[in-house]
Amino acid sequence: MYSSVKIQDSIATRLLTVVFSIYFVVTLSVTIGHMSAEYFNAKEEILQELLLYEQIFNEGIAGALWNVDEDQLLRVLHGMNKIPTLTGIKVIADTLEGWGVGIVQNSEGNFVEIDPFKRETLVQETGILNQYFFHQFDVYFESKLERVQVGTVFLYASENMVFNKVKYGFVFIIVNSLIKTVALWFIFLWVSRLLLNRPLSILTQATEKIDLETLENQTIDVRTKGRNELKILEETFNEMIQKLLLARDRSSSVREFNSRIADFQEIAPMLEAAFFALVPNEKITNATLFYDWQENDFSQKVVAHQQPEFVTVPPTLELTQTVFRETSEELVVMNDIQVDEVIYSLYHEHADENILGSHWIFIKIKDLNPHLIILFRSMTEAPFDSTDLEYCRSMIEAIHVAQHNIASILQNARIQTELQTARNIQFSFLPKEIPQIPGFELAVEFHPAKEVSGDYYDFIQINEFLTGIVIADVSGKGLPAALYVNIARALLRDKTKQFQTPQEVLSALNQSLQFELGETGRFLTMTYVLIDARESMIHYVCAGHEPMVLLSVSKTKYDLLKPKGYPLSSIHADLFDHRIQQESYQMQSGDLIFMYTDGVTDITNEANEMFGEEALYEMVERFSDQAPQQLTKQIYDHLNQFRKDVAQTDDITIIALKKQ
Repeated sequence: MYSSVKIQDSIATRLLTVVFSIYFVVTLSVTIGHMSAEYFNAKEEILQELLLYEQIFNEGIAGALWNVDEDQLLRVLHGMNKIPTLTGIKVIADTLEGWGVGIVQNSEGNFVEIDPFKRETLVQETGILNQYFFHQFDVYFESKLERVQVGTVFLYASENMVFNKVKYGFVFIIVNSLIKTVALWFIFLWVSRLLLNRPLSILTQATEKIDLETLENQTIDVRTKGRNELKILEETFNEMIQKLLLARDRSSSVREFNSRIADFQEIAPMLEAAFFALVPNEKITNATLFYDWQENDFSQKVVAHQQPEFVTVPPTLELTQTVFRETSEELVVMNDIQVDEVIYSLYHEHADENILGSHWIFIKIKDLNPHLIILFRSMTEAPFDSTDLEYCRSMIEAIHVAQHNIASILQNARIQTELQTARNIQFSFLPKEIPQIPGFELAVEFHPAKEVSGDYYDFIQINEFLTGIVIADVSGKGLPAALYVNIARALLRDKTKQFQTPQEVLSALNQSLQFELGETGRFLTMTYVLIDARESMIHYVCAGHEPMVLLSVSKTKYDLLKPKGYPLSSIHADLFDHRIQQESYQMQSGDLIFMYTDGVTDITNEANEMFGEEALYEMVERFSDQAPQQLTKQIYDHLNQFRKDVAQTDDITIIALKKQ
């Protein structure tokens, strides 16, 4: 098991900084809101208290004003002044113009009586009251005969009194927020390092130490619960290790076969050696080898559960013609064979039922009479796929080359083995078929260079009407590039299940990929297009990839679609969400969208001249009236004509989408 490694720029620390920056702002806002609420509640309580004083002193003040009894009024006011809540009282008489009286706390903190007969003094002294808030009410004198308003009363309270009332509450709120923030900081730091940094460091160390010779011991366990992003990375990595193991074992078989081929004087022993090299590496339930077909004298070798024995059963001409309809076919796959199908009955006629499976591969060795190898896989196993076909083709190619020059096999054995390993890995990543999108036509051309491709494309069927198209290019070559392509593919497919818009998908992918890419210095450019077949609308984002070329039926010139966006890398990870921009386009009948990787424009000819963007755009414009399949084929053929005998140095991926 791998131990954690130290990371200079810890993702836990960065995540902690971002989260708690937001948490601090939120906590500060909530604290201020809480304190404001406490303040206004205290103020409201004081105002309610002033309202109570209105009920208590209304009658006494009304009587004094009605009788114009200044002494009585002052006695009432002095009595009210002893109430701690009241900072000042002011009375204005309505019955006598300009007459008023009051008691107010002056700037020195002392209560001052206001001359009742000097309005100027009243106004001057009560200017101090502007510093306070007050409750105002009208005073009425009531007798049996009438009810008369005799004046207005102002009861004042100080803001300082409100603060004194809530200051201890303020202290508690602030201390409580600080304690929670500090506690959460340490808890989050500890948990993030436990649940995030340690698993990612395990994955990073395992990636750096990939060794083809010791793959059996290189699977990892990131120790995470549930199916989260870390679990997906673990499964993807372990799946890659299993594919590398299979590719290595297959390469060993081819290498062993190539090392023995020089000793063969006849083709029949060579076929037998190839047969036994194929069988143990394909999870084969049963297998059959027909050879030496001469005047109805047949020999058949059957492997049942890895135990070979010889039987005599002819591969009928009808069987051979049914499978290989054209003489050029050398390899035919028939998955999910049912017992009522013709091919089953033809073979069952001459063979024991125990050697039959539900998935079949027929291999015919060209120019060697109808030598025939049949591989069977049980229905409990997965159907044969492109990786299995490539492996079988490699064996067939080796036999054909051996027919012409056995010695050259020995010289090129290692090269063929490495190329086959890379090819098996590459083909396991690619879509098995092009999806059928209602109202659209779609085509792709994918041609890797000599080694494992850094290009990547995918078609993701989200539902009946939504289909995602991905085209991407990862920096670098070889097995590490293939690993990151596979990780990106697995994470992207998972993100499309969690998020709806292309911008959300790539933003989530950036969060998951930045740590992995950061340790290698690699970067990944990508364009993701979401097709809505119901609305004939495409929504798209571009993470630093080449622009898409739009040929609209309503315009005479092509347009380039390239929304803002940084490549997926550690350099741009923090700014990725600020830069990424989603755009949409309503496609009309006849509109064409063309996507490509830089291997198209960077291709060179014998004069070391690059093909370039302008030449590509003009070519797309010229062939835009053709169906996507013909258009992509035409463009690839023109690229080959341009480079002539110059070797292809970069991967080429072309995708064309047309509205019907």
